[in-house]
Amino acid sequence: MLASALALRKIEHYDHGEVSALIGLLTNKDSEIITAAIWTLGEFGEDAGEAVPPLRKILETAHPETAALVVRTLGLIGPAARPAIPRRIRRQLHGLPGL
Repeated sequence: MLASALALRKIEHYDHGEVSALIGLLTNKDSEIITAAIWTLGEFGEDAGEAVPPLRKILETAHPETAALVVRTLGLIGPAARPAIPRRIRRQLHGLPGL
């Protein structure tokens, strides 16, 4: 499914509901699926703006490797991800594991 979502994005540069489906995968029990969904959301760039709230939630408790991937994805989403940045900075300032 992830490969199909990414292929559609590369071919048409349009979201056919893939972003919503990928957001749904962020609560999966399999960490590999979550990681793949986070990475794929980044490939949608600004079109994945609706993923910012669940990504912020993941960022709060993520292991450093997952947090780094979330930050990458937020960077690719762009300005819509601005609300997630202060939380990451606060975590680093309080000595919690960072990037």
